[in-house]
Amino acid sequence: MSRNLIIAAALVVVASLAIGMMLMSGTFSSKKDGATKKAEQLMAMLEQAGVDPQASHVRVKPFNVSIIQDSRVHGTLYVSMDLETGSRDLNAGVVKARPKLRDAYLQTLSRYADHQMNPNKPVNIMLLKKLLQRPTDRILGEGKVTVIVSAAHITKSNR
Repeated sequence: MSRNLIIAAALVVVASLAIGMMLMSGTFSSKKDGATKKAEQLMAMLEQAGVDPQASHVRVKPFNVSIIQDSRVHGTLYVSMDLETGSRDLNAGVVKARPKLRDAYLQTLSRYADHQMNPNKPVNIMLLKKLLQRPTDRILGEGKVTVIVSAAHITKSNR
């Protein structure tokens, strides 16, 4: 036998023994405990939803809402926002509640655009944040998640 073949065989034997000893000592296990499995499922769900599993916030897809007043479209309100969670577990709750949140945000923004907004003035970011925080607290629990409005502007209609 060649010298390289003998060395390779010896390395395979040593590696097999090392893996066997680690399995026996519990250093790592071929079976996953419930907590490990749950954590892996959580990470996979967040990654599938496009959320960084290590982030302390969840990005919400931007909204474009028509500003309809006096039976006319005066423009479009654009709002981009994040939800500050501070924890991976809350990120999962936000991802699960996303459809309810989007519906509530859309209703809130539509009411605001149609009844309170003056399309000739800049968007009141603080009022917008307060308006969006209400449904967030109602759906996810008060004080758990904070709305961060990263951008809001009006595009006026040319008509």
